Amino acid sequence: MMLGHATYIALELGWGLPILAIQWLLGHRVLRREAKLLAIGAMVPIVYLSIADGTAIHQGIWSIRSSAVLGITFFDLPVEEIIFFSLTTLMVVQTLILVPAYRELGLPLVQKSRGNPMPQASLARPTSRPFLSFDSAEEE
Repeated sequence: MMLGHATYIALELGWGLPILAIQWLLGHRVLRREAKLLAIGAMVPIVYLSIADGTAIHQGIWSIRSSAVLGITFFDLPVEEIIFFSLTTLMVVQTLILVPAYRELGLPLVQKSRGNPMPQASLARPTSRPFLSFDSAEEE
């Protein structure tokens, strides 16, 4: 094994933390403002995916090589699996919060290049509000 029992955790942290760090570096104001949405939007899928994964491992649908994990478990689920689902879910939820707020971040998603007079297409909604909101009084 590459890093022994720390292989899985080292690889997943090296994969996910740089993306999360960039998102927080560029969007910390928006992410702090939308902390409630971020917390609820992340916790529900993390819990669901962890339960589903734990069930699949327990039923032998797949397994995790014990030589690549630390051996720390939470309800028989390796902590590395919970960290993986947390990293993945946070990247997705933070992206769903940050992309609509791109104007507030000062990052234009539609730019003209020097050789092309046509702007490049953007999938972002032209708004600084997140896709989802808990404020029921707020309407489009």
